[in-house]
Amino acid sequence: MNKKNAKERVSSLALMFTVGCFLQCSVLLMGNISAIAKQDSWIVIAAAIILYLPIFWLYIKLADLFPGKSLIEINEKVFGRFLGGAVSILYIVHFLFLSTFNTRILDNFISGSLVPETPAAAILFLFLAVCAYAVRRGLETMTRYSAVFTAIVLLVMVMNMVLMGKDMKFENFMPVLSLRPIKYVQAVHSQISLSFSQLVVFFMLFPDLKKPKELKKSFFWGFLIGAGTILIVETRNIAVLGGFISLVTAPAFEAFRLINIANVFTRMELFYAFVLIMLLFFKVSILYFAFLRAVQQFLKIKSYKFLVFPAGAIILCLTLISFDSSIDTNSWEGTAGPFLSLFLEIILPALTLAIALLRGFRKEKEATV
Repeated sequence: MNKKNAKERVSSLALMFTVGCFLQCSVLLMGNISAIAKQDSWIVIAAAIILYLPIFWLYIKLADLFPGKSLIEINEKVFGRFLGGAVSILYIVHFLFLSTFNTRILDNFISGSLVPETPAAAILFLFLAVCAYAVRRGLETMTRYSAVFTAIVLLVMVMNMVLMGKDMKFENFMPVLSLRPIKYVQAVHSQISLSFSQLVVFFMLFPDLKKPKELKKSFFWGFLIGAGTILIVETRNIAVLGGFISLVTAPAFEAFRLINIANVFTRMELFYAFVLIMLLFFKVSILYFAFLRAVQQFLKIKSYKFLVFPAGAIILCLTLISFDSSIDTNSWEGTAGPFLSLFLEIILPALTLAIALLRGFRKEKEATV
């Protein structure tokens, strides 16, 4: 029996739904893509899904070469103790920033669309307190509810497709491919870097998978669930909002505002807001956990749990000072953000795999007793 397997708790099905739910949260980032590609956003997302597949293969190949190893452990084996430690620090900072960035997105959404008069600190404190509780409960508990969250999102998506049917117009997709080519390149780059490639954090979860041989299948189907949801939701947004989609920061939320069935089904956006907050809670909890697991392995300590609340305080402080407004957040998404993510989430893993292969690493076998 493998010693490590005794500690592994995440089922293949839970991993699949966790990946899907993690990506579904990206519907809140569609405002940036919509502002660039407008009515062609659906084409951008479809192209991004296809172009991400080689990156997906890269992640799978790296995980397959080092089964049962996290990203921090892989860095040390490939780059050595000191250079590997420096690379790991980059990822630790990146995971911390992703936790901060997505928490800031929550604040922008709630302050801009729901309760603009409520102090940001109060909202974020309560939100991070719940995330901290989930992280302390452990990865098994966090991933256990991923199937329920994913099912809720899919159910809501089907429901609003039905309720918005009368508001959808085919002409809202016209004209097709009317933008300059550079706009499509920019939008696809943003979609891959700021959404899909954040799946690099799952390298911190892979060692806890009960059946490592099913990693590829679970990871792939989870990606399809999440990416497919994003594509369907953005296509619906375009069909409902038309050219107005490029003017709003949360297209999915604005589309829900239009639901009005016989003055009975109204204010449905409040229900959708709950779903979006639920998704952000899940995504930030995963990022929060990945950050703490990375710190734990970098420092080689037995448990991360005593760091949960100090880390939450750090995330809270960084969230409050990192961006002054949603305008600053959107600006970062359209400028430095995609390029920083490109380096840390795509180029660096590719370099790690290339060096591992050049150094003659072969697929490791897990030790048995």
